This record gives sequence, structure tokens and C-alpha cells, in this order.
Amino acid sequence: VNDLNYYNGLVFQGFIKGISTQVLSGGQYDRLVRKMGKQARAIGFAVYLDALDQLSPAPCTTDVDVLILYDRETPLVQIVDEVEKHTQNGKKLLSVRTMPDKIQAGIVVDLRTGGAK
Repeated sequence: VNDLNYYNGLVFQGFIKGISTQVLSGGQYDRLVRKMGKQARAIGFAVYLDALDQLSPAPCTTDVDVLILYDRETPLVQIVDEVEKHTQNGKKLLSVRTMPDKIQAGIVVDLRTGGAK
């Protein structure tokens, strides 16, 4: 599995579907510890985080993260506060008076009078 000659006993590698190379490797290396003058059992591993760059991002299933609904009676300051709260967190949002057709939103914030959905 591995050409590193200091491993003895258990040797392993880890893979993730969608990545063409290993993302984890390791094993038992008691001999290496003995060469360093210690009498102990040892096992270790490495995780190759840069290999994760090969993963494709998950497809986006929403058009916006946050949909904010308001009406003529909704105070402007309330709308602005809600928009700022979500944009500070890096959310993509849409703020409208009426619910758009065929839009997918992660969260719907209804500021309309009466909270009608």
C-alpha cells in the first residue's frame, strides 16, 4: 500500500468518492520509534486537505438564501435592519412586496402586516 519503509504492521489509506487520490494515509511505525531510542508502540496518519480541492461544490438548490417579504405598512427601518442582518452574514437575499413565482428560498422572512404568507 505504501512504500515508506518505516511502517510495520498496520498500514492504511483513506479515500473519498469524487477524489482521484488518497486523502488519508498512515500506519504503525514501531521500528521508527525504536531507531530513535524509544521503546513504544506508535501509529500515526496524515490527512491531505489539499486533495479536497478536487471535490465538486454541492449544487445550489435555492435561488436566494433569504427572501424578505414586506408591504406598504412595514416600517422602512425594519426592512433595512432585516436586510443588514442577513447581508452581514454573507447571505444572498431578495426583498420584495409580493411572493415571486417559482423562486426557491432557504428562509422566508415575512414582515408584512399580519404576517400573511
